[in-house]
Amino acid sequence: MKVVITGATGFVGKVLTKKLQERGYDVSVLTRNPTAAVNILPGVEAYAWDSNSELPSTNVLEGAEAIINLARSEEHTSELQSRQY
Repeated sequence: MKVVITGATGFVGKVLTKKLQERGYDVSVLTRNPTAAVNILPGVEAYAWDSNSELPSTNVLEGAEAIINLARSEEHTSELQSRQY
């Protein structure tokens, strides 16, 4: 089964990607830096994507049984950092 993950190089994404691979899933990742993603996550197919400026290619999503979005949006980062909790 093919799974596509955004945010795969983050804290949660790395663990999830490894677990899915261990269970036999084919994992593709959408990332700002595909070269770094392949180095961090051996065995994945990595595709360039900027969550703030474009939609992912439908070719990447084709055949995916699941899409997991863990990507952080830069658009709201400064707003969230300025809040006091």
